[in-house]
Amino acid sequence: MEKFWDFKSKNYPTAMDEYGLVTPTKVLTKVKDFGVDFKSKSVLDIGCGTGLYSSIISKEADNILGVDISSGMLGRFEEFIQLNQIKNIELKKTDFKEFDAKEQYDIVLCAMTPAISSFSDLDIMIDLAKESCIYVSFSKDRHSPIMDDILTKLGYPNKMKNKFFDTKEYINSLGYETKEEFFEHNWSQEGTLDEIANDVLQHLSLRDIKIDISKIKELLKDYENDGKIIRETFSTIGVLVWDKN
Repeated sequence: MEKFWDFKSKNYPTAMDEYGLVTPTKVLTKVKDFGVDFKSKSVLDIGCGTGLYSSIISKEADNILGVDISSGMLGRFEEFIQLNQIKNIELKKTDFKEFDAKEQYDIVLCAMTPAISSFSDLDIMIDLAKESCIYVSFSKDRHSPIMDDILTKLGYPNKMKNKFFDTKEYINSLGYETKEEFFEHNWSQEGTLDEIANDVLQHLSLRDIKIDISKIKELLKDYENDGKIIRETFSTIGVLVWDKN
């Protein structure tokens, strides 16, 4: 998993990319509508990545700790922090399952990250929060025409289980009342045949699909136009918010 995110970090949007902040801004605006107040609060950002959410929250929060397994992602985030001389964000490289928390935080956030992947992870997340929890993930199956086509030709079902509604059901079973909203979240990636083939190879490895990259290139050739391939992805994400009290 660390290797995958280090690979993705090379082209992953950061807070310096306006398009990368569009969905996080919409999500956090709704979170505030739900009553979460970041002003003068301590925040834990689990799986913070390149800081798309924390970079926005830092304008109001007192302090933020961002944790992530990927040194590549954290490196991109650190570049933004240094460039903008942000003083209230601290970063820590760690697998959340090995995170040794020394304190609780007013607000705990996990957004678009596999760091929270089980109910036991959710339990820890809740225990770390004093006031509120924010959970953001895919809420419907992602649709990527190129990836879907490749999986079909390789004979694999294109199914990666989204855990949004299972998460909501579990949180409600603990007695917490959740608030939710959904957002369209689409993106595209342009690259050469080699670049897109390498990206596809990494995604297939997450599914434990072993294949030679030459086969992937063969499958991608029909999508190449003027030396470039555009890989689009269409999805919906959901945000869950609940208070500890």
